[in-house]
Amino acid sequence: MGGPVAGPRGGMMAAPPGGRPLHGPNWDGRKYNGYWVGGHWYYGAPQGPAFETPGFRPGFTPWRRGSFLPPQYQGYEVNDFDRYHLRRPPFGYHWVQVGGEFLLVSVNTGLIFDVVTGG
Repeated sequence: MGGPVAGPRGGMMAAPPGGRPLHGPNWDGRKYNGYWVGGHWYYGAPQGPAFETPGFRPGFTPWRRGSFLPPQYQGYEVNDFDRYHLRRPPFGYHWVQVGGEFLLVSVNTGLIFDVVTGG
């Protein structure tokens, strides 16, 4: 549930109010990594009644250093980083693959430290 997330320009803002992630008719996790609602961008699957909120729009914004990776993406950990020509992650970090990108992410906070396209 909520915590700070990065907006499309890398600025921080509060996460939308609680609730469980929704997987309604407009959400495709392979196509979208976030959504617009109320004039704000949020990474991750919509929370609460977002689908019914006027102005709701799923979309994709490139992952950025300094943004936070939503928990639902944390499970795509890459342990064979040598295979993808990625450097060994420092202690407390791990590589996560999202689509064609590899993100070096803090295990504790989800903070994205680095983004590598294609590996």
